[in-house]
Amino acid sequence: MLAIDKAEDLLADYFKKYGNYFLNGTEIEKYELSLLYNELTNVCNLYQSHRLYVLQNCVGIFHRLFVDQKVDIEAEEAIEDVFERIEETFDTYFADTTYFHMRLVFEFLKLEYYSNIRVFRKADKFYEEVNGKAALLLSNYRLFTFSGRFLLSKLERALRNDAMPELYEENKELFADFEADKDDRPTYILYYCYRALCCYYVDKYDEACKWLNTLLNEPRIKEFNQAHIEIKLLLTLQYCLQKDYDLFNQSVNSIQRQVRLLGDQQQMHVTNFIKLLKISLGENKASKGARLRDALTKVLGNRVQHFSPVMLIKMDDKFIEKLM
Repeated sequence: MLAIDKAEDLLADYFKKYGNYFLNGTEIEKYELSLLYNELTNVCNLYQSHRLYVLQNCVGIFHRLFVDQKVDIEAEEAIEDVFERIEETFDTYFADTTYFHMRLVFEFLKLEYYSNIRVFRKADKFYEEVNGKAALLLSNYRLFTFSGRFLLSKLERALRNDAMPELYEENKELFADFEADKDDRPTYILYYCYRALCCYYVDKYDEACKWLNTLLNEPRIKEFNQAHIEIKLLLTLQYCLQKDYDLFNQSVNSIQRQVRLLGDQQQMHVTNFIKLLKISLGENKASKGARLRDALTKVLGNRVQHFSPVMLIKMDDKFIEKLM
């Protein structure tokens, strides 16, 4: 029981730490996640216990998918074998209320796994099972997984299937009674950016601005300096597309001031994206298309480790047309 209590504490600590890593993307946080993963593995290896095995793999599968894809494959059990063994455990202990609720966590992990290896037919099967419980997953499972990741999967799937209008309409019903938890700030930030991105993809820029401004008005969000810049960058794009020069300039000045205060040299995607938007609003129409494509190439050439909503935008010819 002490081992199980310790494992549950480490599980919660891991996903709390992952939320910070998701927003900041620092190597120190990644290293700390690996330490937590190794400590949890050591605790779970103390005893032959089906519950410890389930808890370990809540982290183990997620860690291998989203943190360290270079985990020693030979030393780890194949992920599909893990799923099969856990399903057998759930069936054996069908009256266990904890396992009843944890089924959703592993349906989510199956979706992420099959999406990761691009077996979309299987991924779609688990998507349907998880999607109907999306609000429940986002609200009640923060100690067992990083459920906000599901919103990115929804967005990626809709883009892959060219179904953004349907996703926008679905959000109204699916999240009608959902209110993001402000205490779970990484998921809170992700949810509002997700809603804004869905508005962007159906050309409802004013509505996207409302979602983003609501998010920026939450005082505790300012604790995450990098995320604060990224949210403003997405908002600046909406102002650009609306041709609102005053708000655009105010937002750009605010972002540039924050970047200078951070003194961070890893903000090239921010600088390059602002240059792209300035070309879009520039009065010089000569060869604008070519200059936009050149600037876009520089944006796409930046490697971003942390959460950046503008980098979730499909930057193709349609995007260039919007900026023209």
